[in-house]
Amino acid sequence: MSLAAACEIVCLTANLEQFKTTPKSQRRLEDLVLSSRVRARIASDERIADGEIEIEANGGVITIKGTAQSSVEADKIREVVLQTTGVKEINSQMRVWLR
Repeated sequence: MSLAAACEIVCLTANLEQFKTTPKSQRRLEDLVLSSRVRARIASDERIADGEIEIEANGGVITIKGTAQSSVEADKIREVVLQTTGVKEINSQMRVWLR
């Protein structure tokens, strides 16, 4: 099979009905982008030990799960999340690690 033929098959397949964007798939993609953006901001913030933090997005509502090293760190995480474009609300389910 030639490269041109393979490219044509991929393009035709991508245009099939089951691969088209739906409102539900678009929302899921937007949630994935937002949660990835939040995750990247947390990971790049040197004030946060990013070891056990999980981020989920659902329509602009960010759920944070995991364990923060201190209440100060938990506050920093919430601050970073709130400053992320697209975040409407935070549902914090973080625990604070007690030493």
